[in-house]
Amino acid sequence: MENKLKKRMLIVVASVLVALVLLAVAVNVLERVVKDLDKKEETTAPYQNEIKFSDEYITDIAELYLDEKYAALDQSIHYYDPQTGVRIALEEEDYDDYNAAVELLCNFVYVIRSGDAERYNTFFSDRYFLNYDPQDDFSVQKLYDIEISPYSETKENTDGITYTEYIYALEYKIRRNNGSLRADMGSDSIRTQYILITDRDGQPLIDRILAP
Repeated sequence: MENKLKKRMLIVVASVLVALVLLAVAVNVLERVVKDLDKKEETTAPYQNEIKFSDEYITDIAELYLDEKYAALDQSIHYYDPQTGVRIALEEEDYDDYNAAVELLCNFVYVIRSGDAERYNTFFSDRYFLNYDPQDDFSVQKLYDIEISPYSETKENTDGITYTEYIYALEYKIRRNNGSLRADMGSDSIRTQYILITDRDGQPLIDRILAP
């Protein structure tokens, strides 16, 4: 009986020792994996999602066209209808053919191009500024390949106020982007903005901008 008890105790001790050895091995392997991942992250992180911004900072819109390459690019605002597939260039006299949200976005684009931060901030509602700070000064923006397209239009009623809610997609490229306005995209690239516009204040204003 005593021998059986000793044998069981030896088996238990041996099992514990084996478990401790396996645990030590596992910890060692895990440490190596973590170190390898850290090393890989240190190597790749500086190059992932890195955006190189231009040093160019123009404050006079007249200087835009000193850049001959920019002058040759398509700077028109295009309206694209995803339902019909029709894409047309908009002129100011065309605004009456569309709703007030389209006119607001066209004027918004012109203000972005001009680098006028004060006017830029007037396109946003008080609700927008509950979540975001006003835009700081930014340079003249060399916008091109500009496109506006409708996403949705719905009637809403909040606190007895009926208003229209528009969502539009806005796309454009920036030649020599310096990041003073759009720090989420590089030069000559596109990152679509989905712009929520409502007229609950009696005029269309931007309540929110999303750029997934």
